[in-house]
Amino acid sequence: MSQRLLTHIAKLAPLPDGQTAQVGCSLGAAIWSQHGHAISQVFQRADAALYQAKHQGKHLLIIYEEAH
Repeated sequence: MSQRLLTHIAKLAPLPDGQTAQVGCSLGAAIWSQHGHAISQVFQRADAALYQAKHQGKHLLIIYEEAH
């Protein structure tokens, strides 16, 4: 599902003046049952994964992984 979202977002977007724009995004995710019991903790970890995706070159999905 995330790959379909990234692919769709990457398509050229038409602008009112006949031009087009290229848009990209980065996605970060965390799995509630695996990455904490408090929703605030899960959000923090998903946010950390998002910034990791941006750092690695953008237009990626990163799922939070615990450091071992």
